Amino acid sequence: MVDHWDEEWSRLAWLRIGGVARLVAETPPAVIEALRAKYPQYAGQRLDVRPVIRIAVERVKGWGAFP
Repeated sequence: MVDHWDEEWSRLAWLRIGGVARLVAETPPAVIEALRAKYPQYAGQRLDVRPVIRIAVERVKGWGAFP
């Protein structure tokens, strides 16, 4: 669930994505590199030993002022 809140009620919105989640056994190095490139705070984290969940999207439902 993702929402967008705004003082102006005409700009309120939410998005819900549903699907099947599974634990990824080994995170591909390219995924770890992409995360570190996007989020500098991950540089010192051991992402290779942390769990990763992949969600196969089956449903998307939303409402409001998403572009």
